Amino acid sequence: MLDLTVDRILYYERFGIILSITRDKNSYRVLKQN
Repeated sequence: MLDLTVDRILYYERFGIILSITRDKNSYRVLKQN
């Protein structure tokens, strides 16, 4: 399970930021796109 909460996801979407989170060896890679 991701540590991201729904409130946090809505927070990013509010600013029009798309977060793509991929799991890689217990680490999370966050890609920000305008």
